[in-house]
Amino acid sequence: MNKRHPIARRRFLQESAALLGTSSLLTETGISWTGDSPGGSDAAPHGRLTISLDGNWQIADSVSADDVPHAFEHSGPVPGMANLATPPFPDVDAYLSPENILDKRDFQVESEQEIAKLVPGPKQKRNYFWYQKTFRIPAKRGMAILKINKAQFGTAVWLNGKKIGDHYSCFTAAYFNLTDAMNWEGDNRLVVRIGAHPAAVPSWVRTGIDFEKNRWTPGIYDRVSLHLSDNPVIETL
Repeated sequence: MNKRHPIARRRFLQESAALLGTSSLLTETGISWTGDSPGGSDAAPHGRLTISLDGNWQIADSVSADDVPHAFEHSGPVPGMANLATPPFPDVDAYLSPENILDKRDFQVESEQEIAKLVPGPKQKRNYFWYQKTFRIPAKRGMAILKINKAQFGTAVWLNGKKIGDHYSCFTAAYFNLTDAMNWEGDNRLVVRIGAHPAAVPSWVRTGIDFEKNRWTPGIYDRVSLHLSDNPVIETL
């Protein structure tokens, strides 16, 4: 399949769906559905509906983990890292790990007196980045599941001002049930908080160990999507 040609891509999806006995449509707006034929372009699909939330998000930063910022004056791509924001944030990546200090000692980059003064931890005036996006959905469904494929360091989600949950892992997908907080008839304000550095998550959370790494860049670095369906829902097999 040639991904550069949307007509060829659409034909491939339709032919594949026909072989499976279902109907499938991928639109240019980032919305796809899989299930029974909706019976017309304006009708709501009866199977699973997937809405991509990738694209440009508004971004802010904070020291506190609890208060959602009132103003989001930066923007950046998702998937992407916080150092891609415009206008840029100062001191993104600024974090000194214990491994960095050991490297300085082993390679005698600085004097022993200077190395003895080093303290591992963040070297920036923030602990968190906040990502915000507004979206609408085409029709009410029984379930709404948000999937964040990967983000670091740690993930927390709010929808329409309601805290949905937390996910600490930096290397696995996070799933959040948005059903009860969803505005089915209007705008939905989604806010995702991530840690600005490894110290923003508990010490037992794996954030990676690398003696050669001197930049610890946070971000929502994989795809984000909203999955709409009716019950029952099978999350994993």
